[in-house]
Parts: sequence; structure tokens; C-alpha cells
Amino acid sequence: MKKRTHLASIAAIALSAAFAQPASAAPATPGASAAAPNEAPPAEALAIVFDLQSLVSVASPYDDGYQSGVGCKWWAKDSLAVRGLVGLELNARDGQASTTIGLSGAAEWHPTRRPTVSPYVGGLAGLRAVMDGENRVDLYAGGLAGLELRLFGPVALYAEYRLLAALDADGFTLSLGGAGSAQLGLLFYF
Repeated sequence: MKKRTHLASIAAIALSAAFAQPASAAPATPGASAAAPNEAPPAEALAIVFDLQSLVSVASPYDDGYQSGVGCKWWAKDSLAVRGLVGLELNARDGQASTTIGLSGAAEWHPTRRPTVSPYVGGLAGLRAVMDGENRVDLYAGGLAGLELRLFGPVALYAEYRLLAALDADGFTLSLGGAGSAQLGLLFYF
């Protein structure tokens, strides 16, 4: 319950900052932009991404879930970013060892990319190979909505919510919420 409360608080603060109107003077000439100088989007095009799913997972601490790991984010256009993640999990629980290797990609559309808070929507797809005595490959795809919050300098935090369709050990499943739908991560731009 605390996890949802913290994520809701972060989302509420970030949304209020994202949609707050800048206090600037009217444009001097008709058609001129009234954007303040600090409203320009950040210039960095690449970031290293660290997913924090394993740190905030309360429901299943031995399973990091989909779209987890470390990777790279690249801004293809000012409003479009793509990211790829590689995940590796090594777990031993109740005398049984498991290894999971995952690859995933996501595309993010930022309708109003701002220097402090940038809301986005997008899609994701990936696969993960699970080796735990019953070797299998899980496939998944889905949608996401999130916020990227610039903490300081090149460091940003992202919080997002995912809706997933997966083909895994349970067969075809559709997840519209619940444990594992929320995700936090850190970005280090360079």
C-alpha cells in the first residue's frame, strides 16, 4: 500500500509541474512565441537507464518483472525517445535456482517535453528467457504512460504505469494493473 501512495504522490507533483502555465509576458508581436528561456527542452540526446523495479517490488521480490534492467535511451526527435533494456536476474529461493535474461524496447512520445517534467505515452515489447528447470521464453507487448522528472543536472527519475499482454508460463494474460504495473527508474544523460 505504501508503494502505491508514494507513486501517486510523485505522479501528482509531477503532473502539477508539467501542466503549470509559465508566468511570462505576452509576445511583443503577433505570432511571436511567449515561451520563457528556461522552457527549452534539454539538449542531451542519450541517457543510461537504470530500472529500479527490484528495489520497489513488494509483491514479488524475487521477480523483477517485465521491462527491467539497465540500458540506453535515445531521443530520435524532440518529442520521440526510444529505449532498450537488458536484464539479468539470478535467484535462489527454497533450494531452486533460476536465471532470467531479458531484452526489451520501448518508444515514448512526449507531447510537451520540458526541462523539469515531461509526461509521455508509448508502447513496449520484449522477451525474457527463464531457466529454472522448465526453460521457456516469455513474450510481451503493451502500452505505457509516465512522467520524466529532472532531479538535477543530468539526472532524471521516471515513473510509469504499464498495461501488458504477455504470452508466458500462464498462457496468454492481459494485465491492466496490479503488482508490477508501476515502474521507477533513473536516467543519467550525457
